[in-house]
Amino acid sequence: MLINPAFEKAIALQKWHDRKKAQHKDITVLPSLLIKNAKQVKIVDIIDASFDDKEVKYCRFNAKIKDILNKDDPWYSSCKRFYKKVDFINNIAKCPRCRIEKVDYEERYLLKLEVFDKKEHCYVTLFEATRYLLGCDAKTYTESISPKKEESTFYRKLVLSKEKEYTFLVKIDARNEGDRAGRRLIAEEIQEVEEAIAINIEDEDIELESPIRKTKHIEDDTDDKITYKRVKIEKN
Repeated sequence: MLINPAFEKAIALQKWHDRKKAQHKDITVLPSLLIKNAKQVKIVDIIDASFDDKEVKYCRFNAKIKDILNKDDPWYSSCKRFYKKVDFINNIAKCPRCRIEKVDYEERYLLKLEVFDKKEHCYVTLFEATRYLLGCDAKTYTESISPKKEESTFYRKLVLSKEKEYTFLVKIDARNEGDRAGRRLIAEEIQEVEEAIAINIEDEDIELESPIRKTKHIEDDTDDKITYKRVKIEKN
């Protein structure tokens, strides 16, 4: 599909993209419609299952990160076929499920957090959703921490996430009943609360940057013709 680059909304969208790029933001990890539209709940609602699973598929809750349980190694070497953790024997990757001599593997995220709100706490595991928190994929992260992780921008971002408030998106179904009882949840997306608010404001600015025009009908007494006048509504 081709978009006329002179179209006002296309210009506004390009300006928005340029702002994000200047801020070193990956637009693929900005809040999705799923997390925006999910039902807002509390940790206690999920743990106690105080809502109907048949009605709620996804929900979100706000909580602060109390502790990062594996901040020094938030990833694992994964078999590309079965996503199982591989073991290295004489520098050769072995998968517990594959029956081949040497398996192909890749780095995948596995981040474990302890979070809390005003009344409850729980443990949250992030797999690929860690990308929303750090702003990069697992391969980029592991490359950035070599040779010293303290010099990595992504590592510092992870460490500084403690005590900050985030919105966590989780999927609720009958299979997660045991996990909820153990206060252990898997989040499919995570966004910093203040950042999400700022993005919503910017989204509104995008709409307002495009002039809104209305057509006003004015009757001309000199003849029976109707003329049209464009009225531009300026942004406040």
